[in-house]
Amino acid sequence: RRRPRSGAVYAQYGSTIRLGALARTAGRTGIGCSRRHMCDDIEDCCASSEIASRHDAAVAAGNPTYNDPKTGYSVFTATALAARKKCCGCGCRHCPFNHAAVPVQRRAAKIQTPALLRGSLVELDADAGIDVLLWSGGKDSLLAARALCREHGNKRRLVLLTTFDAGSRQVAHQEVQIDAICEQAESLDLPLVGCPLVPHIPYGTRLDEALRLVQRSAPAPVARVCTGDLHLEHVAAWREERIGPAVRALGATLHSP
Repeated sequence: RRRPRSGAVYAQYGSTIRLGALARTAGRTGIGCSRRHMCDDIEDCCASSEIASRHDAAVAAGNPTYNDPKTGYSVFTATALAARKKCCGCGCRHCPFNHAAVPVQRRAAKIQTPALLRGSLVELDADAGIDVLLWSGGKDSLLAARALCREHGNKRRLVLLTTFDAGSRQVAHQEVQIDAICEQAESLDLPLVGCPLVPHIPYGTRLDEALRLVQRSAPAPVARVCTGDLHLEHVAAWREERIGPAVRALGATLHSP
């Protein structure tokens, strides 16, 4: 096939999706986990495990804070933060309000729990189910978005959801920084939910939190959680095992367009 020229139109969804704009943002990389020393990784995982233990112990004891194992700083528990009834806007580690008071332009750098990074969920169409596309910033994600946009026509039913490392702010496999993903979502004119991953919270649990954020905020329920895995059977099996239960608990299905 003839390769499309840079800037070639790929789909129409409110604004034009252009290959060139995505290629420029996807080409930006930061410091990846592969460049870190193994001892640093082990230290971080141990610290994260200790964070979970200290947080849970503080909640069980009725204490509002615990001491961070690496810095010694006091950290509010999720229970203590929830008692405030609203987000303080500081990007707290255990924010139960999805960082609602953090300015949108600062969320990519600050959030520690799932939050909306770009666009609006309440402005999605209410007359059909919402599709959530697991967006990594690569070509397979783009091909999946193109197929879904064609299926939706003029309906605004698509939400991008990106998981990334909460420490490095980097998306796995693509080695793209989350701020570049935000630029891609801006180019696509699509809402983007960011889902920071930490070692002490299982992947499926954290993704469930992000999906429930979409479910609560959108005017229609989540119908499908979509991927661009292009029929890779081992990846599909992994997704079914890790996130299948959370997807079905929402009444949704896994889908590869």
